[in-house]
Amino acid sequence: MKNGAGHIRIPSNQLVGEMVLQPEQHSTEWQVPVRIVASDDGAPKMVIRDFLSPADALIEVRASNKRRLLQDVASRAAVALDLPADRICSELLRREELGSTGTGGGIAIPHARMPEIRKPFGMLVRLKQPIEFDAIDDQPVEIVFLLLLPAVSAGEQLTALAVVARKLRDAATIRRLRQAGDAAEFYQAMVAENSS
Repeated sequence: MKNGAGHIRIPSNQLVGEMVLQPEQHSTEWQVPVRIVASDDGAPKMVIRDFLSPADALIEVRASNKRRLLQDVASRAAVALDLPADRICSELLRREELGSTGTGGGIAIPHARMPEIRKPFGMLVRLKQPIEFDAIDDQPVEIVFLLLLPAVSAGEQLTALAVVARKLRDAATIRRLRQAGDAAEFYQAMVAENSS
């Protein structure tokens, strides 16, 4: 691994291990530990299992509407992060006001950046019944990936949101998520490195 002028070079498909990214030398406001692997083209990428734990993959979740769902996932995230649920929910709702995070095909990725968050936190949910979410294709949503992020971005190539969005565009992954018989299988479908 070579580190110079703000660039990191990693041999293709090699796990590097834990790293701590820091802001420029004149600022010490944040540190974000991440595990990095190289993509096929050698560029570093974030790994989903770094911010999604098996305990945060839930199936058969009931919600009557979008607001109730966001309140529910905010409450669950609050316990894991030791933050007020209403604060998390408020940030999620504020982001939804900018435009729905329903990406189409029954998928939503509600997300928010919060100064209290030190590293990305994810929660994967499959609803018992799809709900209206104002998605871009006007279809109800059944698979939801909640993502809470640090207020300061650690760089475009390491963005958890991009990793999740890319994974949830993969038809084979979506099929496995919908067919998963239990929470463990649901989790594995999301974190598997290969989609085939």
